Amino acid sequence: MNASLEMLDGETMEDFLNNVPDILISAYLIVGIFVALALFVFAFLIFRAVLGVIKSVGRVVNNVERASDVAVDRIVTPLEEGLSFAAAAGNAVGFATSFLSGLTGKSTKKQSDKSGKGKGESKKKQEWG
Repeated sequence: MNASLEMLDGETMEDFLNNVPDILISAYLIVGIFVALALFVFAFLIFRAVLGVIKSVGRVVNNVERASDVAVDRIVTPLEEGLSFAAAAGNAVGFATSFLSGLTGKSTKKQSDKSGKGKGESKKKQEWG
């Protein structure tokens, strides 16, 4: 009876040792599948981030294009039409101040409303007084 147990243990150990390469190959395949899925998700996330950056750069380019169009309309076009240098310089200064006020968030309409109200009130007082 002891001889049959030793033979059974030997055969199962041999079978296990023969199956080790197959088990390792299966384990490596499973790990490889998970790594490939993780890389695919990572590549997708990077693609979305790069797409967001590209859209942002597109918006910046559109803003620069609009600003250059305004500069051409207010500065270059009057120079081409033959207006005086002083008028073109005044347009350039007006463009720069409106551009800077746009950057700081202050509206030129608010400033003109305040100055317009003050002038209108002073005229009314002069008329009545």
